[in-house]
Amino acid sequence: MFKITTEEISLEEMIQRAKREDSGAIVAFLGTVRDDGIQMMEVEAFTEAAEAELELIRLEAIERFGLASVQISHRTGRLAVGECIVAIVCSAPHRAEAFEGCRYVIDELKKRATIWKKEIGENDERWVGEQERESKRNDWNQEMNGEKKEMNNLRIVLCTASPENGELIAKSLIEEHLAACVNISSVNSCYLWEGKLNLENEALLIIKTEQTRIEKLISKIRELHSYELPEIIVLPIIDGYQPYLDWISQSVDSSR
Repeated sequence: MFKITTEEISLEEMIQRAKREDSGAIVAFLGTVRDDGIQMMEVEAFTEAAEAELELIRLEAIERFGLASVQISHRTGRLAVGECIVAIVCSAPHRAEAFEGCRYVIDELKKRATIWKKEIGENDERWVGEQERESKRNDWNQEMNGEKKEMNNLRIVLCTASPENGELIAKSLIEEHLAACVNISSVNSCYLWEGKLNLENEALLIIKTEQTRIEKLISKIRELHSYELPEIIVLPIIDGYQPYLDWISQSVDSSR
């Protein structure tokens, strides 16, 4: 569990959640606002990026130290001296792993999470690591605006069909450059149709393409599909191995 919140953190609740039959140790870390001649601290997070990084750190700690659970809570907003900024609770079968895991989480969080602190005194205020903060902010804004990574045009289309019909659709989409790749998997589907419960073995098509090809792709699927109401679901590809993503774009080049 991880969260970035403006609400007060309850360490007691986190410890209660960490109690498990397979854990012999629970280690908690509580970070508070220190009096360095300041009156208060303002904490800012690039929330989406920070939450993704916290989840990655959490999973790394579990795998690296064999932890049973990891919880991370981080405050944002204006905090007075003595208030809690961050709480980390790690549980493990043995104390050494719990201590090491907790230290790993806070050390990596400090280095990697897009969370910034402004120290506010009586006569001045300043962001800690202001230059790095502005650089990270610009990078994040560019990425969100699509200026850094132009991957928002890539799509995955999910479609189910009978096994024979699925192969026909897949081959046609590839031959007409409407898709770069179609994975065909066997699935069991349970659904209601016209008031009747059905359990069928179907082919699941996982189709990689671009948004510019979606209209023609859907039209081709409907033309070839044996179902009266085919399942066609379009999902965005938000990230991945860039050479592979480039290959998708090249394979479905609309100029072909």
